Amino acid sequence: MFYGMRAVIPGMLKAGGGSIVNISSVAGFNHIPPLPNLAYTGSKFAVRGLRRPLRSNMPATTSAFNAVAPGGVLTPMAATITPSQ
Repeated sequence: MFYGMRAVIPGMLKAGGGSIVNISSVAGFNHIPPLPNLAYTGSKFAVRGLRRPLRSNMPATTSAFNAVAPGGVLTPMAATITPSQ
């Protein structure tokens, strides 16, 4: 994500602005207990956090930096989580 944004921003500046939308997760707001992988939670929080300094250092009227944080999705892995978890 960092390298992708770093590659695109010079072109955005040259074009006079643009928009970057990254995908985070609800785990980026609060650690989800059944999810033991702290690296996942930290990386999703980083997606949210990285856009803030970009907003303050780029022309606000021409550039947008957003992070979409979808909630849980029923996948085969998620289907193994019991209600008590």
